[in-house]
Amino acid sequence: IDHLKHSLMKAEDDCKLERKHTMKLKHAIEQRPSHEVMWEIQQEKELLLAKNQELENTLQQVAREQNLEKTLSSETLENNCSQILEERRELMNTIYSLRKELRRAEVLQDKQAEEKEMLELQCTSLRKDSQMYKRRIEAVLQQMEEVASERDQALLTREQFYTQYSKNLVERDAYRKQIRELGERCDELQLQLFQKESQLLATEAKLKRLQLELPTPTSDLDDTSSRDSQEVS
Repeated sequence: IDHLKHSLMKAEDDCKLERKHTMKLKHAIEQRPSHEVMWEIQQEKELLLAKNQELENTLQQVAREQNLEKTLSSETLENNCSQILEERRELMNTIYSLRKELRRAEVLQDKQAEEKEMLELQCTSLRKDSQMYKRRIEAVLQQMEEVASERDQALLTREQFYTQYSKNLVERDAYRKQIRELGERCDELQLQLFQKESQLLATEAKLKRLQLELPTPTSDLDDTSSRDSQEVS
């Protein structure tokens, strides 16, 4: 009987201690969601499961001792068992909350991966547009050189020279305007490319940090994590 009472008191003290530790861990999760916190969540979960098993063993021992020792007060034993069951329910609720936090972190990681892929596609498209406008500008410059060469060869008389010169001025102004417009467009595309590349680098860094922070799920969470990842995909 004394041994049974001692076991019950020890189980109650362990439950109170684990409850305090769980509250501290929950507060830490809200303040700093990091790799260390995820690792602590996993350790806390395993510890809570072990404590839960220990409580179940204690309850079984209480039941056996109750059948053997009739002198122990049935009312006191029932109250202790009810308290232990209540604490066990609290521990299971805590485990559920920790699992929920872990799933939320996995969903966030998948979302960051999708954003990274989208930014990569946008950057690729902007690079292609920039190269296309660059080739157009080079083609226009080549045409201007050809026009200038043909103009020099076609100037046979002074009158033709002035006529051709006036025409060339108009063409030159038109070409300058076209080059200026293409240059402005190229600058806009280049700026967009730099912005997308910056966003891509930031997303890659954030994804890498999440991958480093996320712990490897244990065997009892592998199936659940796999199903959640498939649903998000």
